[in-house]
Amino acid sequence: MTGLAFIALDDLTVVGRGVNRPEDVAVGRDGRVFVSDASAAVSEILSDGTTRAVGKAGGEPNGINLTEDNTAVVIANFASGALQRCDLATQEMSVLCDAVEGRVLRHPNYPILARDGSIYCSESSQSDDAMAAGVYGEADGYVFRLPPNGPPEIVADGIVLPNGLTLDADEHFLYCCRTTYGDVVRFLITDDGSLGPLEVYATFRDRQVWGEAAAQVAWADRERTAANLDLAVIAEWGFTDGCAFDAEGNLWVTLPTQNRVVAVTPDRQIVTIMHDPAGALLRMPTNVSFGGPDGCDVYIGSIARRHVVRGRSPIPGLPLLAQR
Repeated sequence: MTGLAFIALDDLTVVGRGVNRPEDVAVGRDGRVFVSDASAAVSEILSDGTTRAVGKAGGEPNGINLTEDNTAVVIANFASGALQRCDLATQEMSVLCDAVEGRVLRHPNYPILARDGSIYCSESSQSDDAMAAGVYGEADGYVFRLPPNGPPEIVADGIVLPNGLTLDADEHFLYCCRTTYGDVVRFLITDDGSLGPLEVYATFRDRQVWGEAAAQVAWADRERTAANLDLAVIAEWGFTDGCAFDAEGNLWVTLPTQNRVVAVTPDRQIVTIMHDPAGALLRMPTNVSFGGPDGCDVYIGSIARRHVVRGRSPIPGLPLLAQR
């Protein structure tokens, strides 16, 4: 039996007020909490809920994760087209990767670090407007791997808007949110770090309805740019953004256009964990991260608010590499 339970809005706390575009949160094994910040590189959320800016990344720091030794943060910069590293002591920025197999990065989205030292990262789209490309089903995204020694390589190609990534406990599979397809897919990780075929793990919308909406009424004024997306139309599409496992094997997934966080149980049942229909507190949730002394603090990032939401999970999160 799973210990999953609904977390009421009254049980959520706002922390990290004033952060610019707090897309993602990363928690170290020492309990320090960092959030992506477009006005810096990351900001540290201090124990009193205030923040301390670290580094200067430029662009739009998106998904982040701490290195295994907790000395730096790896940043997928969605606007500058680079996988970056921010040294937490010196605040020095460096570029880990800005092109893969001759393809210049346009919209790197989310990095996840594996035990063998590899960094897997999603490249959402090669188009100018990644969301517009995703809504129209343009399969110009991919996942690449940066090995500890060697050049980056594309390990899964032709994906429609790949977004958040995570690994299961044994690192047998890499899981990936395909945002505009409204699902989570996974890839078997082979012995050499490459990926097997795409397998749909969980779906959060009806694809036929989605296709009709995309073709007919998805855009205000019929302009194919993300700024003109009709959010009222796509609210029930079930867009997926970020994902993370808890210690019982439930995959937590953010559904930003529904202001909802759900969990997919090991037997593929979908359970709602948080929901804010009005979007007053939990608005366009983008990523879910676990931390705290018992692993039960849960942080929800957002690109529509200037704060992070923190709650308490009934189940500890699966420790990431930087937390083991």
